[in-house]
Formats: sequence, C-alpha cells, structure tokens
Amino acid sequence: MGKKIEEMTPLHQLMELLGERTNDLLDFIKNKEHALKKAPEGSVRIVRCGKSLQFYKKSGPGDYQGKYMPREEDALARRLVQKDYDERALEKARRELRLIQSFQTSLQKNSVDTVYEALDENRKSLVTPATLTNAQYAELWQNVSYRKKKIDEAGQKLITENGETVRSKSEVIIANALKSHDVPYRYEYPLVLEVADEDLREFHPDFYCLNLRTRQEYAWEHFGMMDDAEYAERAVQKMSLYSANGYFPGKNLIITMESKSAPLSSQEINRIINEYLK
Repeated sequence: MGKKIEEMTPLHQLMELLGERTNDLLDFIKNKEHALKKAPEGSVRIVRCGKSLQFYKKSGPGDYQGKYMPREEDALARRLVQKDYDERALEKARRELRLIQSFQTSLQKNSVDTVYEALDENRKSLVTPATLTNAQYAELWQNVSYRKKKIDEAGQKLITENGETVRSKSEVIIANALKSHDVPYRYEYPLVLEVADEDLREFHPDFYCLNLRTRQEYAWEHFGMMDDAEYAERAVQKMSLYSANGYFPGKNLIITMESKSAPLSSQEINRIINEYLK
C-alpha cells in the first residue's frame, strides 16, 4: 500500500459520522414514539422459576406485585417488556441527540482546524496545518514519485486527458472519468505483494486511486479480455493474489471486467467512482 500522509483525522470525517448518528437517532426516536402510541397499558414484573420465566402484569406505579399472567398472555408480556425498553431507550436517544447537536456546535467553533482557517493567505502558505485541506492532501499524494512500467512505443498511442500514455482504450476512459470527477490517481503505481512465502514481487495495478473525503486508497484493476481463456485464468490468479495480501473488492480493491460482447461502459465507471471514490 502507499505511504500514508501524516495528518490528524479530518474534522469533516468526524462530523459526517456524527451526522449519520444524528439521522439514526432521529429515525429511532420517530419509530419509538410511533410504537409507544400503540403499546398496551401497564408494565410487567418478571420472575425466574427454574428454567422458565413467569410474568406479572402491573397496573400502575403502586402495584408492586402485579397479577399473574398465564401462558396464553406471553405475547402481551413480551409487548410490555418491549414497551419498557422503548420508553427508556427513547429517553436516552433524546438526550444523546441533544448532546451531539450541542457538541457539533461547540466543535465547529473550537476545533484546532479553526486556527489555520483564520490565518491570512500569506501565513497559510508557510504553515503545515494539523489537518490538510483536500487540495493540499491531493497535491502531496499526487506528487509521490515512482517508477512506471515501460509501454511499447511501437503500439497505438493512447493518451489520457492528463497526458499519460496508457495501454488500452478502456484505460483512457477510466482515466478521463477519474479526472472529470477530480479523483487523484496514479497510473500503474507499484505495489509489493507476497507471491509465496518470503517471495515478494512488484505488481502494478492499472490505477491506484484516492478517495479524498475518506483518505482511503484503492487499487483498480481492469481486466479487458475476459473472453480469452488464458487471460481470464491469469485474472483469477491475480485476484487471488490480491486477496492473500489484504486487498479485497469493495474494501480497497476495485475490479472491472469486459469482453468483446460485454464492453465496459462509461455509466458503469461513473457508478463505481461515485460509490467508492467520492
């Protein structure tokens, strides 16, 4: 994997997580409020008797013992137990929501990132902030130097919008789509993978991409001749090799394939970019 650029976790990542938790809490509160409107009256006392449970329905706060509930009322007892949980959980959810909202407001004002944001442009140009902007991170990440594989000059010249020479028309399409989505990438960036015990070999995925929002890096392999049996077999072996070295589709590896009868489409590329790299 590529060498990570050192920085604090970007504030926006924390805010996104808090936003997701806020949305979950709002849904939870709405659902529990609706459920409690339909909940039965009363509560239940539970007594363990051997390996089974006995239920006693309590009619109100002063009813400490409750009335024994026969087995045919087990479903009602369970609803009362669920009601008790829902009431307690609803109270905590409302409290947690208030705390998160208050924390978000305070964090926006007191984050360490505000120090850099308040600097004038001259000082910003001389400072390395605790958290890099997306533009700063992309520039550092993109400017990593590495040795590229040679491309046969005698073949067809396939040039991307970034001015790179690539090996196939599909790679041109992928590279140009990445550029149009402002996704930083390195073409055929070398990865050192273990082929066998203590046997390391350098591999060059077609693209090595960066999700700027999450700082997650992805190797992108495109297999463009899947109707060729030998090529397909090598592709399977390569995917197995990636898996053995901690690269898994959807986690840090993107796999695309095509054949003569099923070519790679721009729509598919854009869907993949939006799903993993935005």
